[in-house]
Amino acid sequence: MELSEALSGAALVVVLSGITALVVGPSIWGLVDVSRTPDSAWNAIGRKKRNWIVAFAVGIWAWFIGLPAAILYLRNVRPDLKEAMDANEVAPGPGTARSKRALVVVGVLVGALWVFGMWAYLTHGQDEFFNPELAAQANAICADAKAELGELPPLPDSPTFEERARTVERTIPIYEGMVDRLRALAGRGENATFDEWLNDWHEFIQVGPNYADAIRTGDPAVFEPAGNAGDEPASAINDVARANQMRACVF
Repeated sequence: MELSEALSGAALVVVLSGITALVVGPSIWGLVDVSRTPDSAWNAIGRKKRNWIVAFAVGIWAWFIGLPAAILYLRNVRPDLKEAMDANEVAPGPGTARSKRALVVVGVLVGALWVFGMWAYLTHGQDEFFNPELAAQANAICADAKAELGELPPLPDSPTFEERARTVERTIPIYEGMVDRLRALAGRGENATFDEWLNDWHEFIQVGPNYADAIRTGDPAVFEPAGNAGDEPASAINDVARANQMRACVF
């Protein structure tokens, strides 16, 4: 993955982390607040402390439970707890040792998951097949195609536009044969990234005939834009090849 991609990935992780903090934060706050509230206050209002600890613990992993629970606790339960503590002149406690250990474990697990998520995102992009065997087989096919391209007659030192156009046309059946062999490695739908990669190859190949015709005009204003039409699919093709360590597939 290139530096720019890594930076954009890191930015995305930061944004997602912020969103997660907003969603998961209320549950973590609820766990801390509930654990610090004396049992006597809970007994005074006739509610069970354990139920809220469970609700907030589950809410850390399921925001659609934790967020409503936090709102309900803040509006309907916490004021009663505060009133009960004020009436009995009881201050919030530091929490039991068991509650502290539980909070530490939860915090470590959440942090570990996000560290793993960041590592996975930055080191494994969407261009990967996640199938080393498929990548190795594809690389071998690309190597064969490169060998065929190398056997094409070289252009003279000062080629005519017709000679340049014919060279482009000679490469087309080689690329088409390569893509047919690649397609045989995995059926459509078996690997989404592989399918997209082959689609990029088809798009790149389709540029060839138009580019050859444009070269024959001898007009740079015509053949340069025609050739540039292949830049985007070629870039996508090479990105996937590099991501999967398929050096022979970088053209």
